[in-house]
Amino acid sequence: MSDLRPLFALSESAVVQAGAGTGKTHSLVTLCLHLLGGAGRAEPLPAARLWAVTFTEKAAAELKGRIRERVDALAECAPEEVARIEPELAASGAPPAALWRRVRRDLGAAQIGTIHGLCGQILRRHAAAAGLDPEFTVLDEVEARQLRADACLAAALEALEGTGPLRDASRRLCAELGFRGAGRFGRGLADELSLLLAALGESGREVSEVVESTPALHAGNAVAAEGEARRAFAAALDDLESELRAARMRRAPSPTAIKALSGIEDYRARGAAAIAAAPPGELAQAWSQLRVLRGALPRSLSGRAGELMRAAREALEMLLEADAQVRSARLSRELALIATEAQRRYRSEKSRASAVDFDDLTRLTRDLLARDLSVRRLEKARLGVLLVDEFQDTSRPQLELFGWLVEDGEGTAPAASGLPGARPVARGKLVVVGDRKQSIYEFRGADVAGAQAFASRALQDGAQRFVLRTSRRSLPPLVEFANRLFRTALAAADRPFDTPFGDEDALAAHRAGRDAGPCAELLDVLGAGVEAEAEVVSRRIALLLAPGARERVYGEDGPRRVRGGDVAVLLRRFTNVDVFRRALLKRRIPHLVFKGRGFYQAREVMDLTQLLALAVDPDDDLALLSVLRSPLGPVSDEGLVLLAHHGGRGLRLRAARDPAARESLARDDAEALDRILALVSRVQRECDRLGPAALLEAVLAESDFLAAIAGGLYGEQAAANVDKLVGFAREHELHGGNARSFVAQVRRLADDDAGEADAGVVEESDPHAVRLLTVHAAKGLEFPVVVVPECAAQPRGGAEGVLLDPDLGLALKVRGAGWKRWGTNGLRIRDLRREREMAQARRLFYVAATRARDLLVLSGRAAPRVETWRQWVDRAAPACAGLFRVLPDGATGEAEPAIAAGTALVESDPELSNAVARAAPPALPGPAAAGAVERARELVARVQRHDGEQRHGTVLAPVTQLADASACARRYQLLHELGLEERPRGAGASVEGGAAERGTLAHRLLELAPLETVDGRSRRQELRRILELEGEDPDSPQSAEVIDAVAAFLESGLARRMAQAGPRQLHRELPFVLRVEPREGDPPGPGVVVRGQLDALLLDSNEATVIDYKLSRAAPPERYQFQLDAYALAARELTGSTVPVRSGLVFLRSPGAAFAPREPPGAAELESIRRRLLEAARAVASGRRTSVWPKTEPARCRELECGFLRRCHPEEVVAGT
Repeated sequence: MSDLRPLFALSESAVVQAGAGTGKTHSLVTLCLHLLGGAGRAEPLPAARLWAVTFTEKAAAELKGRIRERVDALAECAPEEVARIEPELAASGAPPAALWRRVRRDLGAAQIGTIHGLCGQILRRHAAAAGLDPEFTVLDEVEARQLRADACLAAALEALEGTGPLRDASRRLCAELGFRGAGRFGRGLADELSLLLAALGESGREVSEVVESTPALHAGNAVAAEGEARRAFAAALDDLESELRAARMRRAPSPTAIKALSGIEDYRARGAAAIAAAPPGELAQAWSQLRVLRGALPRSLSGRAGELMRAAREALEMLLEADAQVRSARLSRELALIATEAQRRYRSEKSRASAVDFDDLTRLTRDLLARDLSVRRLEKARLGVLLVDEFQDTSRPQLELFGWLVEDGEGTAPAASGLPGARPVARGKLVVVGDRKQSIYEFRGADVAGAQAFASRALQDGAQRFVLRTSRRSLPPLVEFANRLFRTALAAADRPFDTPFGDEDALAAHRAGRDAGPCAELLDVLGAGVEAEAEVVSRRIALLLAPGARERVYGEDGPRRVRGGDVAVLLRRFTNVDVFRRALLKRRIPHLVFKGRGFYQAREVMDLTQLLALAVDPDDDLALLSVLRSPLGPVSDEGLVLLAHHGGRGLRLRAARDPAARESLARDDAEALDRILALVSRVQRECDRLGPAALLEAVLAESDFLAAIAGGLYGEQAAANVDKLVGFAREHELHGGNARSFVAQVRRLADDDAGEADAGVVEESDPHAVRLLTVHAAKGLEFPVVVVPECAAQPRGGAEGVLLDPDLGLALKVRGAGWKRWGTNGLRIRDLRREREMAQARRLFYVAATRARDLLVLSGRAAPRVETWRQWVDRAAPACAGLFRVLPDGATGEAEPAIAAGTALVESDPELSNAVARAAPPALPGPAAAGAVERARELVARVQRHDGEQRHGTVLAPVTQLADASACARRYQLLHELGLEERPRGAGASVEGGAAERGTLAHRLLELAPLETVDGRSRRQELRRILELEGEDPDSPQSAEVIDAVAAFLESGLARRMAQAGPRQLHRELPFVLRVEPREGDPPGPGVVVRGQLDALLLDSNEATVIDYKLSRAAPPERYQFQLDAYALAARELTGSTVPVRSGLVFLRSPGAAFAPREPPGAAELESIRRRLLEAARAVASGRRTSVWPKTEPARCRELECGFLRRCHPEEVVAGT
């Protein structure tokens, strides 16, 4: 390649920048051919002296394969053909075929592989010097993670049960962090130790060394900083008080200023002494006084007083963080004690097994080269040229290792490290190839800042710089779109880990231009929730794949239409992959998940594993619950409640086997229980004789499990996963494992989130299957059409309790004043980490957007305030005009793929189904009538058939969901089955404090608040205290609104009446379960178990009163009639029908919070309530079985103020507009 022609002679070392799609691998292979053939060089390089390091085994295999393929061609071709097949080589003077035949013979000796493969070979050659067994084994990631976790768990347990400093340290740490997290949720001491050792593994640093090298963790420094923070806070408070007093003399003070001055005076009188008395690190003891002061210092003042107010608040926060830093310093040293023991255990276990992990390979090789000069000399003599691919993703220890191998002479520090004693990089020894904009593996230790610094020092030592600037991947419009987009998204910044997009990063297109219009699209998603976005994406893909769609793929043979295998959906992570799969399945688009991670979490895998677990351990209650809910039964939720009640203390297998237990169950639940118990008994009898595979095969043969799972949306995938699980069980069985050990292994892998993909349903080479994969998995790949969804996704927050930074050291999150705090050093580490993550997120976007050859499709909602990929697209839009188009909700103006005749008409006219059900002749105009009637008949028959089969089923649902089902089945589906937001927040809306959250907060206050009569100020202070205990910020606007509403209600007559009631007369937040069964004469259908909670039940004056709170202004009571009726029926059951039951609403935001109870229902009204509950249950059960959810008329939608009117009746919205 002409870009690299000066490099091929390799008179100097080289740094090669290779942008996305610039033919990097071709260039590397060409360079290797020049080296091996001696073209343009004094002599050929022996194959054994060519060392090439790649990032993955797959990349290494590809590099080897391409070198061998081209060497084979050169070894067999005539001299006159060389210029045609290898023009770059011919230009440098190609050697004869005989030499290429010798190169082909020796090519196997070339060291082409991963960094860990290279380290493994060096360590085996010098095993004695490294202190290793030459036959050592290498643990894979899962084995190493489990061994490390076991060592940390054992070290923590031993410390807790021991004596002396270790016991005291472990107990204090467990009080801060907890002992162990629950699976993948939450972290405790043992989990944090394991993560900490993993983070330090490759560097080889001890935790104690990190603590000692972090100045902020020295006790003296932390105490001194805390003292300085106290003085700064006192000075800031003095300045504020002086300004407030002076302002009061100049003019009438505002209520806010009066409140602030009063708060300061109160603090001087009551709190200052407590603060002064609290020792460093113990300000939590005085939090009550500081909290009052903090509440008296609002941010709303303006002018000089406002500036001083903000300064005082900031000084207070810094004092609290400095106080937490003192505590963090103490606990960090205690953490180092236990971590040292855990590290010792982990290394001891590896030594006993004669094994090393991947981090050991790098660390031990680096240390061996650093300390043993003879080994270093031998390895440097073996090395001719070191080629490092994907250089931007190397770690600091790897960079140091490379430095030792390519140094010119013998230094006391690795070359290009910038340390004293480092020698320069040797001439012609090193070639590094990469693109800093594509560094996306920081979570694996990649250090883009270190890689850039290494490359800069190599250039200072005389290395030459080469830039590949010709994109051979994408169409010209796509190349230009990426250039303009990332000039904005990767703008210049001053952090060492930033990767600004400069002139050298802009690429030129090699492919010929096509008159294809914009080659990039933005699907502007208007709906809320990832389901709405998945629907938009799947619809766009369906349009691309539809017969008659435009030709969008441009190959050497000319343009053609898009095939499924041309499309790749690139996800940031697999969190929502199932949502996108469902959307594709609904449109019957074949697809496969490439390098997925969800096998062990698949429902069918968990169900069968739990069955084996129950067989080997009958006391495993969680396994019993899973089996009872699985397709092996299933037992309904109500049945589970009844079984748990019969067992006395939850679900128990012994209790479930009691014949009396089934007497309380519905017939279908009793039959399901009998099937499960018989199956469990058979498996228990055989589990000691048969292996796990034989047991699973017997279960599948004796049950309808496969038939049950095959009927679902994921049926084919689920059946394939079952086959894969049986295969794993058979392999485990062949290695001597039994059912108990197999269950333990599968559970461990599920907890560790092991990266095992679902079983393949279609071949990876299937040309009709859309690919779903992560952006990380797509690195190094390209696709004709790339779809990048969730561009508006926000970065996830971590739940870690320990942070580690290579420069700033260690931080521990501790219990501080008010809540857990990082301390001053921890805040610096946290903020720096967030900056690193945002910088890497921009680079990840670059990788995603540069995988496309012909068409790039981005999707997401309008960007919120936080930084997202969509925000960068919006900012770059003016510069990218004409290169991409925005499609609202993916609308292109093209007709959607045809669906079955009449289907759309049935969907839009639910009365058609009703007419067919009544056998009334429907009158429909137009040619679609016949198809619509036929489709309606099919749906009605399907509903009636299932109603007959499932008559004795039971629906379990909360009152609010049944109310929605009663009002409109489609509304129930959208809200509760699909989880869509009724009124999504706009781009500028706050992401916190929504109406639902405020309502929950108000209910919590009304449950906990004392009802005794007190003055207004004391009541509000008590409400603020409750909010703080609940972990809420009482100063936030949403909290203030809730406090106002609740305080106003507590002054009302109803609240005073509640306060006078005795403890047995007033029940707040009273849960209930109400069962309603069909009676003779009722329409066929299921029974219903209604779950709910009465906000308050007041028993006085020989009657019961149900009170339901609404954090809103007054609305027509008819809107809540269904809920109030259900509550009245439940209260009647709770009171044994001994007293009349009134029910009513309290609208908390209405003046006076008036309460108007309804009259007690009579016998006829109670029967009507019962029938309406059963009718709602029939709607839910029918929709779940048939996927038919009738929608109500637009007028009723408006009456309900339903937020889905636009979705269900778009024609009404258009007409209204």
